[in-house]
Amino acid sequence: MNNDKNLTRKAGAVLFAASLAFASAAQAEVRWGDWKKDGCSKPGYRQYSSVLWDIPWGASWEMTCSKTGVTKNTGKKGLPSGTSDRNAPARCKNTLGKMWGEIDVKDDTCALSKLAPELKWGDFKKDHCMGEEVRQYSAQLLNAPDGMAWEEACAAAQGIGYGDVSGSDPLQKRLKLKDQSSLADRCKIGSGLGITTGIWGEFDVEDTTCKLDLGDLAWGQWRQDECITVPLSLDENGLPSGERKVRQYSSVLWNIPAGQSWEVACNSKEVEIEYGNNQWLKRSRPDMCLKATGNDVFRFGAMIALTAASQIKGIGAKGSVALDATGIVLDLIAGGDEIGAFNIWGVVYDADPTCVGN
Repeated sequence: MNNDKNLTRKAGAVLFAASLAFASAAQAEVRWGDWKKDGCSKPGYRQYSSVLWDIPWGASWEMTCSKTGVTKNTGKKGLPSGTSDRNAPARCKNTLGKMWGEIDVKDDTCALSKLAPELKWGDFKKDHCMGEEVRQYSAQLLNAPDGMAWEEACAAAQGIGYGDVSGSDPLQKRLKLKDQSSLADRCKIGSGLGITTGIWGEFDVEDTTCKLDLGDLAWGQWRQDECITVPLSLDENGLPSGERKVRQYSSVLWNIPAGQSWEVACNSKEVEIEYGNNQWLKRSRPDMCLKATGNDVFRFGAMIALTAASQIKGIGAKGSVALDATGIVLDLIAGGDEIGAFNIWGVVYDADPTCVGN
């Protein structure tokens, strides 16, 4: 009997010790191990990686990683002096039974000139007018090394060589600038006949022959589309917070002058929509502009709303949508059923009592 009591006491002591160990582990804060220096992750930046330790039992490794900042308290050993704190690592990867966090740190040894010494712009071509006394020129980015994302190479392509720029002194002047304005204004993946042709840089250059002629622009009949969900606001991390259902309206923009950018014309044309009992919906411009077929605008309503969510700043008390200052342009041409039968569409969102509960 005494032996049984002794065994019971020993078992209880073991369980008590185990419970203390478990409680201690559960209370331990997650932390980063020593950060190790990896290769160049993108032009001008080097990757550093570290294992995340003491993840609470039962918690999602990926979720914990995505919410663990890189600070003095969580661990910055191994990072270069002066590395700024991060709210979360840039990437989280579950590898070999460990959760790794990866961050990108500025590093001059990863400069584009060292990573891609042969990188250059091809010959520039003269494109359409972008607005009053502004014309777009574009060129393909050539000789990006294998493994480097085209978009990242384009976004960092400052002060590199270029091909023919004859016929435009303003373009030559701009390309020789040493500050940020010598970068492309936009980087776009080119394609033709379903084949990706590389990435192109688009440059806005002064051109006094370009005139923004909006005199004959006209919206077609505004179509009342489906109710869609948009965010009420964006939280501190820039993510949609809350939701509200609004009505979508859409219309084609007609009479765009030859050589004028469709996107600029669409984002410059005021909107007046009559609906209900002699009520008017007015905007200085549409909430979104889409290159699409009519079927695409209707079919991809939910996707359009998601795209808008990243730039819509919220819905006002009267239902108006507060947008990013530059406007939103979405290209839905690819994959459309009516090949070639596309236009530039204006899309407007507004409060509608009939949308509630839909």
